[in-house]
Amino acid sequence: MKHDRLYRLMRPVRGLTKRWGTTALKRAAWNAEFRRGEYLHDTAGSRRSRISDWVEAYCHGGHVLDLGCSDGHVALSLDPLKYTSYTGVDISPIGIQQAREKCLARQDSRATKNTFIVGDICSYRPEHSMDVILFKDSLYYVNRVTIASLLSRYRRSLTANGVFIVHMDNIRRHGWIEGLLETTFDIQERTSALDPTGRLLVFR
Repeated sequence: MKHDRLYRLMRPVRGLTKRWGTTALKRAAWNAEFRRGEYLHDTAGSRRSRISDWVEAYCHGGHVLDLGCSDGHVALSLDPLKYTSYTGVDISPIGIQQAREKCLARQDSRATKNTFIVGDICSYRPEHSMDVILFKDSLYYVNRVTIASLLSRYRRSLTANGVFIVHMDNIRRHGWIEGLLETTFDIQERTSALDPTGRLLVFR
């Protein structure tokens, strides 16, 4: 109980560390939360991540990059017939290990299509062009003064018709990101269909 109380009191510190800390400090903060079972998803059954509809619609059978992939829940809910490759990147080795284990447990074509990489999304560089670059509840963990330059760099890794897909779980808290994107990018679609307080944006 004492440790739980201390853990809750340290939440603001962990939040600052995730945005402003070094790669090593950010990794430690995320690993601590994964060890406690936070950010884990039920992927054992047929439950489908609702973001998958948009990823499948916009990737056109091509290549998907998931930045901040957590335990790979989006990858595991994609129809393996509707994409060519999926690359998931997360700073937490614990999250990535869980993603790999869950993917192998499916015993289907995902094992050859899906790659999970331990890396900092602020410095990761894709090895080839992507049709969809997804930030599912991860973009707001990027230092806000670097978001525009980060997206501009990743934009160079999009195919000619490629798009970004960004989901934010709390638009009242993170609405400034939507404003930033509107001034810099071409918004293709926006919806609150995933949850009433969130926002999903498709842009290029």
